[in-house]
Amino acid sequence: MLGAMKSAISLIFLMCSCVYAETAIYRSVDETGAVLFSDQQLPGAERVIVEVIPGYSPVPVPRDLFDATDETSDQFDDQLITDLSPDYILSIVNPVDDESVWINDGNVEVNVLIQPELQQQLGHMVQLTLNGRLVGAPVPTNNFVLQHLDRGSHELMATVIDEQGDVIASSETIVFHLHRATVQQQQQNQQQFAPQGITGFPTVPGFNAQPAAP
Repeated sequence: MLGAMKSAISLIFLMCSCVYAETAIYRSVDETGAVLFSDQQLPGAERVIVEVIPGYSPVPVPRDLFDATDETSDQFDDQLITDLSPDYILSIVNPVDDESVWINDGNVEVNVLIQPELQQQLGHMVQLTLNGRLVGAPVPTNNFVLQHLDRGSHELMATVIDEQGDVIASSETIVFHLHRATVQQQQQNQQQFAPQGITGFPTVPGFNAQPAAP
């Protein structure tokens, strides 16, 4: 029992010696009255005990913890962007649904109403879909011109996409009907609205113009 107590006491002293270490410093005063400190004992020097606490060694953090933190931060950023994204309402205002469009060159102007305003700073863009196919690349605008369309009916839809290319809002699909005037119709229209030419001088009843006498 006594041996066990001695072992325990020795272990306690050993632990204390690991936590605190003593360093002997000697203090002395020279003939001018200046106080000197040295690690060597000079004549007339006074020993000063200084307790030195061992330096702290940080525990290394596993790399996978940093990876998990980065992933969590990315998820937070994505969620923040999602929260900032407005709930768009899209509608195609030109052409309107079931409208007959008469354009000979086949270039149809398209206007999309977006409420609230398109947030370009968040990377949001507008993409048109014509007859089930994407029209060009997404652009940060709501005005378009569809060029050289064929005659007939066409289905048109507009969507808003984010930086990742995900659709975040869509309009209703509309149908418009493109017509082109034939050459005969164009000639008839030109004749109908052409100004009438002057073919002669107006005549006054009872008056006959005579040639001037020589």
